[in-house]
Amino acid sequence: LDFFYNTVTRRYEKGKTMMNWWNYTIGSGLAIQPMLVLGYDILPYEYIEKYCERFLYSPHQMDSGLVTGTNGVWYAMNAFYKGVLTENEDELTEAINIIRNMMKIQDETTHLGGVVASPSNEGMQTDYSFHQHGAKYYANYSNGFLDFIKVSTFLYGTKYEMTDMFDTVINGIVDGWVYVYHRNMLDANQHGRVIASPGAGGILLTEDTDLGDAYWAVALQQLAKLYPKRADECLEYSKYFLSPANKDAKV
Repeated sequence: LDFFYNTVTRRYEKGKTMMNWWNYTIGSGLAIQPMLVLGYDILPYEYIEKYCERFLYSPHQMDSGLVTGTNGVWYAMNAFYKGVLTENEDELTEAINIIRNMMKIQDETTHLGGVVASPSNEGMQTDYSFHQHGAKYYANYSNGFLDFIKVSTFLYGTKYEMTDMFDTVINGIVDGWVYVYHRNMLDANQHGRVIASPGAGGILLTEDTDLGDAYWAVALQQLAKLYPKRADECLEYSKYFLSPANKDAKV
């Protein structure tokens, strides 16, 4: 953790930037979140505070133009972990409001928890596609759905639980994602600009190398546990995303 902190800090202080702003304000936070959770009972609290301040950028700290679609969910995940680790209810509430609103069907009146406006062409659409940087963008950015399920699991049974959102999320998977996947194979048209991004030269256009075939199946299995009302449906659709190699995937 110290190496990670010192390396990034030195680069920042020397005016050196990473190739993509995402790496610094989102990617580093996503990488360090589980490390901080695992180290919570080991690290001195001042370390937790220091790392949260350096790496977990909250939505209200960023330009509103960056906090849209799944980028908004990723920033919200930073705020979620920061709120839990530092017992800051304001951070936690901001995160939950943004995640809740991004998992709704988007329209021109939808806003990200009152923090920043959400353009109607970003996020989940009426046909359950998920837009980011244009229409029908299922690959890469679509894992905002998986983050929703993760947070919902953490919050289940608390005053913040989001069970009222489960129908929309399940519909988004069974009425949206299944039409562009065949097991772990994703329609190449759904990769959007990812195939032209720096460092993406080795991506297989028809294989979802970001999420993997078992991820959606495991997500549906988890939703079946949290939402008995549609458990049978979730478990049946979970089989759709499993290749023979991962037929026994479990939560």
